Amino acid sequence: MTIYIDADTDERIVIDDKYAELSEIPHAYYDKTKDLDSLQLAKFYVKLKIEKGATMGMVSDVKHELQKLNVLNLKYYQEEYTNNFNR
Repeated sequence: MTIYIDADTDERIVIDDKYAELSEIPHAYYDKTKDLDSLQLAKFYVKLKIEKGATMGMVSDVKHELQKLNVLNLKYYQEEYTNNFNR
């Protein structure tokens, strides 16, 4: 499961390529893990892709939602904005 935290003014998140609200994290997590056995669940992780410039407030909010679900396996990645219009 991948949660992408965008740095634009809307402070939005994307869960597995779909725009979402923070309140949708539990539903998305349960959808991904409902059919996993205990061994698969132990290996399951959530990837947080954080765009450079995203606020720590939004990162903390996402982490708080995951903590409520007792998600312990997190991997963090930082995405840097790429300007394709360089001359």
